[in-house]
Amino acid sequence: MRNFVRVLILLGVVSVGFSGCNKYDEGPAFSLRSKTFRATNNWFTTVAAKNGIDVTADTRIGINLKSDGTVVYQDTVATAEGDIITERRGVWEFDNSAENLLLVFTNPGGGAIGAKIWYILRLTTDELWVTETIGQDLYRYEFEPQE
Repeated sequence: MRNFVRVLILLGVVSVGFSGCNKYDEGPAFSLRSKTFRATNNWFTTVAAKNGIDVTADTRIGINLKSDGTVVYQDTVATAEGDIITERRGVWEFDNSAENLLLVFTNPGGGAIGAKIWYILRLTTDELWVTETIGQDLYRYEFEPQE
């Protein structure tokens, strides 16, 4: 009887562990932490590319994905006239397949004013890599948590 209980406990632990598995293109192959736990952080771009060309020097994004489902998004674009900084607030969630991160920005008075759909390439507690298509352009962003 003791062995049977041990086997049941072991199976329970293993099944909970496999619930953290995912299918992101660039990993991880396995995680004991939930996707929401791994995503919840204050992220900043370390790499930004447009159609495979590095634009990190001109594009900086900070995104604070909070555990309550709210988001603060700030992007800075360098121009000849100076930096253009845009801050938006809203909500975030995964789509049904958990392959995409959905960001919906809202007016302070209510109502949606914009949205982003980021395809997740990699999601760990230390890395968030996503792609986004805007028109004909493919953007890739690699984020790390703010230290």
